[in-house]
Amino acid sequence: MSGRTRPPQHTGDDSFAIPSVKSGTLRIELLGGFRLAVGDAEIPASAWRSHNASQIVKRLALAPDYILYRDLLADLLWPETDAAAAANNLRQGLHVARRYLRQLPLDQTLVLRSINERVHLYPAEHVSTDVHDFELAARMAFGSRDPDRYWEAAERYSGLFLPNDLYEEWTIQCREELTAIYRAILAEVADLHEALNELPRAIDALRKLVAAEPANEATHVRLMRLYAAQGKRSQALLQYQHLTSILATTVEIDPEPETQQLYQDIKQGKNLALSSSVSRSNTTTTLATPATNLPIPVTSFLGRTQELARLLKEIAEHRLVTLVGPGGIGKTRLAFEAARGLIDNYADGVWLVDLSALDDPELVPQTVASLLGIELDERAEPIDALAEALRHRELLLVLDNC
Repeated sequence: MSGRTRPPQHTGDDSFAIPSVKSGTLRIELLGGFRLAVGDAEIPASAWRSHNASQIVKRLALAPDYILYRDLLADLLWPETDAAAAANNLRQGLHVARRYLRQLPLDQTLVLRSINERVHLYPAEHVSTDVHDFELAARMAFGSRDPDRYWEAAERYSGLFLPNDLYEEWTIQCREELTAIYRAILAEVADLHEALNELPRAIDALRKLVAAEPANEATHVRLMRLYAAQGKRSQALLQYQHLTSILATTVEIDPEPETQQLYQDIKQGKNLALSSSVSRSNTTTTLATPATNLPIPVTSFLGRTQELARLLKEIAEHRLVTLVGPGGIGKTRLAFEAARGLIDNYADGVWLVDLSALDDPELVPQTVASLLGIELDERAEPIDALAEALRHRELLLVLDNC
């Protein structure tokens, strides 16, 4: 999310915790609704009679150090308005917003100051937001393999980002990214609980995931399987009916044939094995050896939660995803982190192909084939032979320096 304030980074210390709200701090809530508070004094969303005034405060709450240039702030909020009219909207909105904020016990000389063509919401050390707390909790959870951290992060997501501003253009990307992070948290904690054979907790996570993304058939299927594994056949069948109803009303399609077959199998009382890369017993949980040659990171991956969530979403929806940008911005590390989290999703593994040493594009197919131990058919064009060899494999290729 461009222009977002970065919350404190996780240092790797297990005792690290999300900072508590200090006395006198301006608390801004944007998830599930808009609310400002200092201690017991608050300004709820319903109190804001001026749309422009509230939009200014909301947008500044996401800015680095809660500061934005006046021209940029006006352009972000009123992109279709000419510069003079947008500047006038900003000037009037700031005046009204200051009047609202007088209801809170703040140092009013520091509220919405305009310095060197920049608008300062309030000193950053005296501001906290629920969005930043949620993002920080998510960063601490991802990769920790600690279900408690995932649940803490999930609990900090108190609802859609600014649900009363669904059609404000500047809110759309932020809302999508935060929702994607929330869904990723629930999906991963469900995986962790299933790996530990803690099926009721996995079901809890998947039910929340269904509520967040009702038309996601794969989540309904996982719930059906887990219910069936617990002997709750009626619950599994009800879940299928719920899925059928949602798909019919939202996208007007039927469940996939595989899902319909699963429903029939459960209805007939067939024993179903859980599809997982984890072998279980009553006493131990042993992870399968990962099929990958990705390098083991020597440092923690900090920040970039939104970019990672978006990349995972793109990979899930498209066969080819390309990261582009100038050298040194972290494309390779971001790709590695995304790929590392998907190792269990591909039966034939996740493989890095480093093309930095090549200067001839025609050598790419052979390089990929060599890494994967594939003998290419010399009678065909190399790229065609490689495509044919990979056709029946389920794997993810990371082509670096492409």
